[in-house]
Amino acid sequence: MASLEFQVLDARVRDRFPPTSLGGASQFGCHVQLFGVTASGQTVCAFLSDYHPRCLARPPPGVTFVQAADAEHSFKKRLANAGVHVRAVRAVRRMPLLNYQGGQRAPYYDIELNHVSQRYKLREALARPLDDTGLRGTKGAPAQFE
Repeated sequence: MASLEFQVLDARVRDRFPPTSLGGASQFGCHVQLFGVTASGQTVCAFLSDYHPRCLARPPPGVTFVQAADAEHSFKKRLANAGVHVRAVRAVRRMPLLNYQGGQRAPYYDIELNHVSQRYKLREALARPLDDTGLRGTKGAPAQFE
C-alpha cells in the first residue's frame, strides 16, 4: 500500500449510523474526510471509514507502568460504568504530551472509543477520582486527559 503525506487543513466527521442507534454510540465508528495539501502543492481529500478515535489519559502521579497495566481491565470497566463506550484500553509508555519532562517516558492509557461523541463523556469520567480501578495510592486523584 502506498503512503501519502499531507498537511490536514480541515476534517469532517460523519456518523456511519446515528449515535442513538445501538444504545447511544455506534459500534461501527464513523466516516472521516480529511482535506489537505501535499508538500508539492497538490490538494488531497482522504476518506477513512470505520474510524474509531483514540485518546490518551495519564494515570495519577506515582503510578508505575506495571500498576497501570495491571489495572487495564478495571479501568475499562470503570469507564463503561460511567457510560463511556470503549472498544479497548491499553497501558502504554510514551513521552508526556503536556509538561515535557526531559525525555522521560511515562505510563498512559491509550483509550479507543466506539464513537467520536464519546470524547466528552470520557473527559467527564476521567475528572472523577480513580478510587475503584485497583490503582493503589490514587484515592481521590483523577486521571489526566491529554
